Amino acid sequence: MYVKFRGKEIDRENAEVEELLEEYDLDFSQDGNTISLKAKKSGSWGWNSDNRLNLAFKISVPHNMSTNINSSGGSISLAELTGEHEINTSGGSIKVSKSEGELVTRSSGGSLRLEEFRGNVSVQTSGGSVKISQVAGDISIGSSGGSVSLEEIDGSINASTSGGSIKAQLSNLEKGLTMKSSGGSITAVVPTGLGLDLDLRGGRVNTSLSNFSGEQKKDKVIGKINGGGIPVTLQSSGGSINLEFEGK
Repeated sequence: MYVKFRGKEIDRENAEVEELLEEYDLDFSQDGNTISLKAKKSGSWGWNSDNRLNLAFKISVPHNMSTNINSSGGSISLAELTGEHEINTSGGSIKVSKSEGELVTRSSGGSLRLEEFRGNVSVQTSGGSVKISQVAGDISIGSSGGSVSLEEIDGSINASTSGGSIKAQLSNLEKGLTMKSSGGSITAVVPTGLGLDLDLRGGRVNTSLSNFSGEQKKDKVIGKINGGGIPVTLQSSGGSINLEFEGK
């Protein structure tokens, strides 16, 4: 554990810091393969801001390790782990990198950054931005308003936001793509040459289609390209819909 006092990292043996740490209940324990770490301020939370401590914990564990982490607001970072990971925070940011397994995150507003992950991902946020890149697995995202950015995704996507924009670039698409917004724009870049069942609806639909059969209007495209197959649903209550193709 390291301590920041008045914004600066400081030695725990500092007399003033030691006195303030007495107001915290700190519990570190291990039972077999389970490690528990708890930090909670005892008594009243009404302290002078000049004396406020920030406690941070850096833990090194074996690569094969599942996690269950809860925070009242502090940021959380995981790297190079394999297992089932559940992260809940009341507002702090979450960052996960170079890991695999299964990831479930819930935040009351903090941002999420996820990169180089192999496995399924479920994200729920009350408004923080979501940025995900280099993921091989199925992704489910629910946001109350923050923007969503997805890059180099190999797997299905089911993403919705109450107002923010959604952008997704898929390196491979085999199952399905669903993205919905209550007002923000939606942009999807998918590999060319696939058989797709399209349901595109928004304030304006921008796309260039070949080998298409179906209905195509200014604000709606419903039909099949290359004979159909993989469902692609992009819907916004007022924002624009942009479907692009890349590759050979």
